[in-house]
Amino acid sequence: MTASPSDFGARWRAPARLDLAGYYAAGGGWPFHPAKLRASAATKRIPVIMLTAKNTEYDRVVGLDGGADDYIAKPFGMMELMAWVRAVLRRTEQKQETEDYQVGDLFVSPQRHVVRVAGRRFP
Repeated sequence: MTASPSDFGARWRAPARLDLAGYYAAGGGWPFHPAKLRASAATKRIPVIMLTAKNTEYDRVVGLDGGADDYIAKPFGMMELMAWVRAVLRRTEQKQETEDYQVGDLFVSPQRHVVRVAGRRFP
């Protein structure tokens, strides 16, 4: 399978929480590289887990340095894969803002969905 840059862009129309990238050693390589995700503001925070049969230290270093958040080499079971996915999502999910902000007359509370200017509340 080969992917053109336009195929890659079409893939990310809907927000994703995670990308599992499979490496097919016999098939000619990656259909995309994790660095492409990091290059776009819309996708740079999507975590990538590489699934591959390539399991040398060099391969793992190349994958992780190339932008993957985790690297899983065969053999692995489905329960193990799901545990890796949960772990990566725990590490990478955005934390909800809990602080209130005050700058001059402007007050913002993201947690409570409150905005006030000079004491006047806005819906």
